[in-house]
Amino acid sequence: MDNRRRRLSERIMLHLRWALLATLTALGQTYLLPSFLRTTTDLVLISGVVWTLLAADQRGAMVVFYGGIVLDLLAFTTLGTHVIGGLITVAITISIAERLPTDNWLLVLLLVGTGTLINQLAIIVLTGGTSNWVGWGSIILAPAAIVNLISALPIFLLLYWWYERRPELE
Repeated sequence: MDNRRRRLSERIMLHLRWALLATLTALGQTYLLPSFLRTTTDLVLISGVVWTLLAADQRGAMVVFYGGIVLDLLAFTTLGTHVIGGLITVAITISIAERLPTDNWLLVLLLVGTGTLINQLAIIVLTGGTSNWVGWGSIILAPAAIVNLISALPIFLLLYWWYERRPELE
């Protein structure tokens, strides 16, 4: 029984650490990052993809889940709006990471680009849709994809460096 309690407390502490990290990521995305092309870098989504590729476990899903909830609270959107697209992206990333080498930076760009599309589609569908899909694609989706793709490699390199030096973040 004591071993079971210890494992439960370790799992709770793991989730608390990742919830804190995801909250800081979402707050940084919302309040600290500058806006380019009327959009900001989606740090939560990119971090979720990168952690999934680096660790090949639930870390990316935890970042996307907790960070998405914080983003929903900050944006006053329906709870889960930012989470759904991110979790779909992490699921795709997991299925690809099982089959391909994950240290390829082109894979990071492909997954971040796909994730941006999925995430933006989930947000627009869950917030009521749009009547002008072409306008949405050129005004919302294209700038978000450009900014996320430009930011993906530096974020990947930073998290890769951090992951190599901090293996105790399991």
